[in-house]
Amino acid sequence: MFYYFIRKLLFLIDPEKSHTLTLKYLNCNKLQFLRDFFLNTIFHQKQFNVWD
Repeated sequence: MFYYFIRKLLFLIDPEKSHTLTLKYLNCNKLQFLRDFFLNTIFHQKQFNVWD
């Protein structure tokens, strides 16, 4: 379940490497990865969101 969740998120960023990246990140600290990922996404959303 967790694997598919991460893979889906990574697929949005880089479809070709999503599988290998997912395996790589699963070997890392999961919580730290998720925290960094969501912080980055929020940051980019604010950057690209014209309405904010």
